[in-house]
Amino acid sequence: MLVQLRLDGRNVDEDAEELRLLALSAGADVRGTIFGSRQIPDAATFVGKGKAEEIREAVAREQTDLIVVNHELSPAQERNLEKLVGCRVLDRTGLILDIFAQRARSHEGKLQVELAQLEHLATRLVRGWTHLERQKGGIGLRGPGETQLEVDRRLIRDRIKKLHERLFNHLTGAGVYAADQLFATLDPTMRRLELSGNANIILTDTVGFVRHLPHDLVEAFKSTLEEVAEANLLLHVVDASSSERIEQMQQVNIVLTEIAASEIPQIVIFNKIDLSGEAPHSERDAAGRIARIWLSARTGQGVELLRDALSEHYRRTRQLLRLHLPPAAGRLRALLYERFDVRGEEQIESGGWRIDVELDAAKLEWLQRQAEFDPSFIVQEKPRVLAPTGSCP
Repeated sequence: MLVQLRLDGRNVDEDAEELRLLALSAGADVRGTIFGSRQIPDAATFVGKGKAEEIREAVAREQTDLIVVNHELSPAQERNLEKLVGCRVLDRTGLILDIFAQRARSHEGKLQVELAQLEHLATRLVRGWTHLERQKGGIGLRGPGETQLEVDRRLIRDRIKKLHERLFNHLTGAGVYAADQLFATLDPTMRRLELSGNANIILTDTVGFVRHLPHDLVEAFKSTLEEVAEANLLLHVVDASSSERIEQMQQVNIVLTEIAASEIPQIVIFNKIDLSGEAPHSERDAAGRIARIWLSARTGQGVELLRDALSEHYRRTRQLLRLHLPPAAGRLRALLYERFDVRGEEQIESGGWRIDVELDAAKLEWLQRQAEFDPSFIVQEKPRVLAPTGSCP
């Protein structure tokens, strides 16, 4: 059973739907949502005595074994509410941590999950471990909850210290010895995408963003977003059908600033136009670059606009290089046709070839490492940056 209170005049329907999706992502069987409104949270139970009684009745009626409150509860509020409603209570932070525990696959991702779970649990040791002793698992009980049943506050503190040290070693390269539904994965998923002109790019799908992510979780999971800070281009996907899309975009941009990624070029993709009723189209910024695209991933409308935009962005980073190859460089010529985008060729009097190729810095570096290559082959010492070609309607 989900619980959503209106505290600040927000549109709780959007918040409740996000909570439902989070719960489904965690594997819950959602029986319903209980709404309420308060000026300020109740100090003892957060929801208040009357709402707690309503929740208790719903628990009995629906045979619910878990209440998920879409707010951050103090340990005392969580414990008091459990006593009143007669079943386990999980707050928003605990739910997100459970999803993280299910999704982490890499060694680093698992360390980050354990670290955040321990820091969250350290404040709740007073409640005891009686509800974990049967080791049934379930939402909110994954990860260290099953392996740390006997630990006390000192052992948790020591474990947290060790995890911080191990993460520091990984991120800094220190020599100390150390042994992505919503949140479909915590570990970035990478796929190669072929573009026109014999060009390939790597698309990385990072961990998703949700509103009201507790600050300590943002800190704990920043390194899962490292791929964002290393990107050449960010594709910021927005739900075009959401009435709160502007606020959602602002929240994402705040996180991008926190991880030093706010200066990376960005294309905003307004997805779900099949729900919003908009037509597929794109818009350019003052510099003439594609800045916004409206599409539907479900129907495929407008997806080609995105592919065209990626090709255009890639071409902005490529250079036109003119080479004079001698007759003996036939193998190198074949490699240019195989790996690069050859824009033109003509035979020269010496019997060799004058070839124009487009390539980025990485491919130029690769070319210069080939045994057949000689720096004297380059006619144009300072390759010019290509202007974008093609356009999106």
